[in-house]
Amino acid sequence: MSELLVQEEVWYKNLVDECQGILTESEFNSRWTLIEGYHSLGQRILAENGNFERRKIYGDEIVSELAQSLTRSKRVIWRAIQFARKFPDLGKLPEGKDTNWSRIVQVYLPETKTESKEEIDIRNHAPKLRRCVTCNKWRLEGEKKYLCQCADPAAG
Repeated sequence: MSELLVQEEVWYKNLVDECQGILTESEFNSRWTLIEGYHSLGQRILAENGNFERRKIYGDEIVSELAQSLTRSKRVIWRAIQFARKFPDLGKLPEGKDTNWSRIVQVYLPETKTESKEEIDIRNHAPKLRRCVTCNKWRLEGEKKYLCQCADPAAG
């Protein structure tokens, strides 16, 4: 009976309302921070496009290397890039801040379920890279056994 009385107290109702507000705001901030993080990640990668082109590394090879270095999946990296391309200004998201990453991926980035046309073009026209079997560095396909000079000075 005393539990029912506590729930009817004004101070307790205020406590519940304030705690609910804290949780709601924290969950919202968490979702939005994740969206901002993926957007920033995509923008940062896109900003390095010139460096990738100078090094003759394209498309899937970039994403694979970066995903491995960041310990994330290739899909996460591609989605971040696609998101930044599709929405360079976060303020122009159709739903504004009333969204979450899952909704963005499912509604606005449907091409992530399969490779986008752009990704296929990049992959098909890019030089093929392979990892050196000795030092794990990237080498162009066709170079002798993909070995670097680290293993065989004549291979370079």
